[in-house]
Amino acid sequence: MHFSSDELRDDGIRHHVDRLLELSPKSSLGLLSRGVLAWREGKLQESSATLREALETSQSTNFYGSYALCRCLFELGELSQAEEAVEACQHLMEAKVKEKETRVAVGASLASMLVRCLYRQGKLKRTREVLSSTTFEGEKEDEELNLIRLKVKAAFYSSSDDGQVGDLREQIDKLSKSAPAHEVGVVRAMLANSLGDAEAAKGHLREALAAKSDCFEALLLLGRIELDSEKGEEMVSTILVKSGIAWHVEMEWHMYVGILYTGTYIHTVV
Repeated sequence: MHFSSDELRDDGIRHHVDRLLELSPKSSLGLLSRGVLAWREGKLQESSATLREALETSQSTNFYGSYALCRCLFELGELSQAEEAVEACQHLMEAKVKEKETRVAVGASLASMLVRCLYRQGKLKRTREVLSSTTFEGEKEDEELNLIRLKVKAAFYSSSDDGQVGDLREQIDKLSKSAPAHEVGVVRAMLANSLGDAEAAKGHLREALAAKSDCFEALLLLGRIELDSEKGEEMVSTILVKSGIAWHVEMEWHMYVGILYTGTYIHTVV
């Protein structure tokens, strides 16, 4: 996927791939190549369908085709499917990738994708497990990965970590110089909530929402904190009435993230 050649530029490769598939329509190599080309061109739906077909028809699992599918699903935002694909790819890597340098680089890339998939799905405990068990050797930790790492630390801070809170706050202060204000507000709120200071957490979340009114993380965390308060159900019930959503006392309100999101958002703007 990163191979470079004047002879085999995308147009040249496409000619050879088309010719191969003309001669052998079910060629797994041809389908894999066409899928990767579509991915490189940003045709993600086409790429996903083609790579799936190639992997299903191949007699043995092609690792790099599987890796390309991981990247494609991740970029499509199909996070649950991407998570499964990445984990399957990780199991294949030791047997399929012989060169150590390549194995390290690809392994770090897969781990990075997995962390992002898990975090974006709200699977914080699993995110923490992957972060604590993975060395991202060969993978440059960009701002998003560093931000996720800091959020997870803040979300799971406990009294047993006594003495580290100053260091964590220092990291957040450093983050505030480069990260968007709403992201900084969410991290500060996570730490305050872990320390048991719900009012401070809500204050940070309101700051985050002032910077970005539709920040999903801020809205969701604010809703959760309110729901945990003594008047949580009453407050959310009022919010839902304001938003025009029917309220039923028997419903499992703590499971309805979509309703919570809608109601809390309307509460912040009315």
